[in-house]
Amino acid sequence: MSSLNNVKQCSMCRKPFISLGSKLCGNCLERLELDFVTIRDFLYNNSGGMSIQDLAKETEVPEKNILQLLRDGRIELMVSGTGGLTCEMCGKPIASGQFCVDCKDILAKSLGGEPKPAEEPRASKESQEKGRMHGTKR
Repeated sequence: MSSLNNVKQCSMCRKPFISLGSKLCGNCLERLELDFVTIRDFLYNNSGGMSIQDLAKETEVPEKNILQLLRDGRIELMVSGTGGLTCEMCGKPIASGQFCVDCKDILAKSLGGEPKPAEEPRASKESQEKGRMHGTKR
C-alpha cells in the first residue's frame, strides 16, 4: 500500500499528514493530550459548575479542543444542553460522545446489533444541576 493512500487532512488544523487511522495529525494529538491533562487537573482541583466557555477561559484550552475531548468521551458534561454538544443525528443535547441514547439504539438496530442498556448517571442530581464536568477513565 502506498503511503500516498494514507494522506489525510487533520480534522483540527487542516494540514495534510500520513494517517495510520487517526483523524488528527501527530502535533494535534499531542496538543489534545496536553489539553486533556490540563483540564483533568483543573477539574480535579476545582469543584462547582462550569460551562465550556468558562472552562476554556480558566484553563486557556481552546473551546474546540474541549468539544473534541467531549466528543471523544474523555471528559463529560454533567448537565446535558448547557455546553453546546449535540447528537450528530438528531441534534439533541448530550453529555459526551457523538450520539444520544436513542440514536445509538437506532444505529445498533440498523447494524443488526442489540442496543446497550442506558448507563445510570454517575453523579447525584445535586451535582448534575450545578453543570459540573469531569474526566472519564481510560
